[in-house]
Amino acid sequence: MYGGGGLDHLANIIAIEEVSKADAQVGSDLSIYSALASWVICEFATDA
Repeated sequence: MYGGGGLDHLANIIAIEEVSKADAQVGSDLSIYSALASWVICEFATDA
């Protein structure tokens, strides 16, 4: 049911690098979100 695009961490890093080429702030925001917020959601979220 979950799993996103089924990509690994390397694909995530490559995507963030590509976004950062166009706008460094957006790339920074994405890296912070994917490193911190996503982990909390995956670890503690419920289906309720």
